[in-house]
Amino acid sequence: MRKLITFLFVLLIATPALAKTKVGNDGSDVYRIGTLFDASAEVGYRLKDQWILRPRLGATFVKTPWFATVGTVVNFQTDHYTSFGLQAEIVHSEVGMWLQATAVVNVKGTPDAFVSAGWSVLGYEHQIRDKAHVFKIKLPISMIYYGLTRSW
Repeated sequence: MRKLITFLFVLLIATPALAKTKVGNDGSDVYRIGTLFDASAEVGYRLKDQWILRPRLGATFVKTPWFATVGTVVNFQTDHYTSFGLQAEIVHSEVGMWLQATAVVNVKGTPDAFVSAGWSVLGYEHQIRDKAHVFKIKLPISMIYYGLTRSW
């Protein structure tokens, strides 16, 4: 458990710093513009004693320090039907703040929408149909990869 807490703390602090725009050899600002593949996952705890897992695949449009992502999501939630949908996200990489909007439809055809906000990997989500509150950890897999490798 101690290793997990240490890992999450390092991830929390490091994630915004990975995408800083000062990447020139002389310390100058180098701004990037482009499109990247996106992969991320979210794990959350809903206050009605339920867990959530939500993987996302999509595309990220970059004009540093802004990252805008659109992708497809699958929403797995205990005591609920699996749902599928779209998620849009905007991230300011230097500050680490992010906003998300998600629209899903479950396998029974019931629609739902979620709005989320957070900093680094921590976030809060409001589920509109159920009026539920979710605290979540966001794992921006591709952003961490691109930040560590500077491969874009």
